[in-house]
Amino acid sequence: LHPLRLRERGFNQAMELARAAARRCQIPLIAEGLRRIRYTTPQIRLDARARQINPLGAFVMERCMFGSRVALIDDVMTTASTVAECAR
Repeated sequence: LHPLRLRERGFNQAMELARAAARRCQIPLIAEGLRRIRYTTPQIRLDARARQINPLGAFVMERCMFGSRVALIDDVMTTASTVAECAR
């Protein structure tokens, strides 16, 4: 979650979901693996085509995870474009 959006909302809903999933599955939570580097328009305001383009280049891998199994948590998945960009 971009710091500006975190300030707007007051909490990171995807992080809350990730914490609960990690606890339930008894696996470590590595929150610093991926970082948003660009503020993007909220996906809810966009049509399907714009949602595919919106997250491009918005994330960077902070920690090498090549060859690792990871669970990527997003709060809402409609077109899967954010998840696809993070996985790339």
